[in-house]
Amino acid sequence: TKAAAAFPATLRAIIERGNYPPELVFNVDKTGLFWKRMPKRTFLSREQKRAPGFKAAKDRLTLLLGGNANGDFKLKPLLVYHSKTPRAMKGISKSSLPVIWESNKKSWITMKIFQNWFTEHFCPSVKRYCKFKKLEPKALLLIDNAPSHPMHLSDLTTCIPVEVVFLPPNTTSLIQPMDQGVISNFKAYYLRRTFRQLIDKTDGEDKQSIRDFWKNYNIMDAVDNINLSWNEVTEKCLKGVWKNVWPELSKDVDTRESIVDVDEIVKLANETGLDNINAQDIEELLQVTTGESLSNDDLKELVEQQVHEDDEISVSEDEEQKELSTDFLKKSLATITEIMDQFIQNDLNFDRSSKARRSVIDAMSCYRQLLAERNRKRQTTLDDFFTKKQKMSNEEEPSSSQT
Repeated sequence: TKAAAAFPATLRAIIERGNYPPELVFNVDKTGLFWKRMPKRTFLSREQKRAPGFKAAKDRLTLLLGGNANGDFKLKPLLVYHSKTPRAMKGISKSSLPVIWESNKKSWITMKIFQNWFTEHFCPSVKRYCKFKKLEPKALLLIDNAPSHPMHLSDLTTCIPVEVVFLPPNTTSLIQPMDQGVISNFKAYYLRRTFRQLIDKTDGEDKQSIRDFWKNYNIMDAVDNINLSWNEVTEKCLKGVWKNVWPELSKDVDTRESIVDVDEIVKLANETGLDNINAQDIEELLQVTTGESLSNDDLKELVEQQVHEDDEISVSEDEEQKELSTDFLKKSLATITEIMDQFIQNDLNFDRSSKARRSVIDAMSCYRQLLAERNRKRQTTLDDFFTKKQKMSNEEEPSSSQT
């Protein structure tokens, strides 16, 4: 407590000396996420306990979340999982994910993983941000002194100069910005989104049972929900959490950032048909951190599961990439447009059908852009081919003196 109370003055002196605006002061913190865990008293949890092999409820990943003190720049989450290529990720390029994917047998952030994140991801992303905001390319990174955080980070050769400041030991819960509301908000958003998906899947025309939904809920669903939940964390929240370590920054910020009401999540859970869930059950799920580690038996079962999955995934990553051909793009986009036009022609409510058409067409804009880029490359290649062929033809023609 004493060290936490004294640290804001130390940080303020560092910020003033380095002339760091709030845009260039960053903080990151890690947290564990049991991405497929339900409250203990649900029948899903009871059935999982009785099931043989590695329990899905124990399947944990570690996330590194962070952003700047101005609240306008969130870093892409670092995700560490025990499997390099889970079955659900077969054919998907890791570079296309909304997270930075790393693997480690225990799903931990190691010193090597953190250093790679720092040099290959953090520094380049801050450099791009500085260029966009027309700021001097530099940064101040505030982190705790965990064993996975190398002490020599400031000495590394990077694309921008970064000053790394370590929090005093055992002060994370008191002054670490990400630990003052950002991570708890994120986890609440993740849980709320999962329950809403459960309601949608068990309530629609092609409705599934709760068991089927949870059985089919895989790591790629979790990655998608992590991305969407991280996007829900607000700028006000990201700025307000600096109040304990940089009071002057957030004195005019309303720090009563509303975390998702636990009662709202309880209500959603009950709507799914998962009865007997109360606020205490939800709070218990939200408070789980990196502290819960796997036993030796858990690790043994996990390794056996991974070996089984690796046997099924026998092709190389280059071979397993899903193909998105130009012909497929062209035909699919044309089909989607035709279907949405049919809605306009057959729906008497023009406002409804036109809004739906615009939404769908806008959502597919990334694929239209990809098709346009493919067509431009193809045209450039053809132009180069004919230009080269014409040049070769001209060189082969005999001169007038030779004829």
